[in-house]
Amino acid sequence: ILEKLSLTTVNQIYFFQNFINFLELTVPLEHKSYNTVIHDEALANNDITNYYSFSVVRNPYDRYVSAYTFLNNIHPGYGKTFDEFLDLMTSFLPDFWNNTFSLFRPQWWFICGQDQETISIDNICRFETLASDWTATANTINSNNPDANIPTTL
Repeated sequence: ILEKLSLTTVNQIYFFQNFINFLELTVPLEHKSYNTVIHDEALANNDITNYYSFSVVRNPYDRYVSAYTFLNNIHPGYGKTFDEFLDLMTSFLPDFWNNTFSLFRPQWWFICGQDQETISIDNICRFETLASDWTATANTINSNNPDANIPTTL
């Protein structure tokens, strides 16, 4: 399940589109939660619950610095300090995140179940250690399905 950062990063890997075609997903991968992807694929009569799932997460502080910078670039007169922005982003009730721009959603929103605590995916890669995390992830996918033939280096 891919969030903005990982979708951008992993899409830059030359094989990724072929991998998506290999999976025969019917719904485009966008900034969706794991549960939403499972649900949308089920609506298209495609059961992907046995697929190996992973996500790339980023240091939350770095992520919010990026979101704050983005917000100030598209709304130059935004007028909040970074500390005020952080206070705002961390004060919302969990239900708020379902209806806000994906860039501002906390990473748990993408990878946790309905209870907002149980991690639903098989593996979490960290952006800061993506090269080594990707090697392990690709090896796992390849060992579970040799036809995938995913390169293990970025």
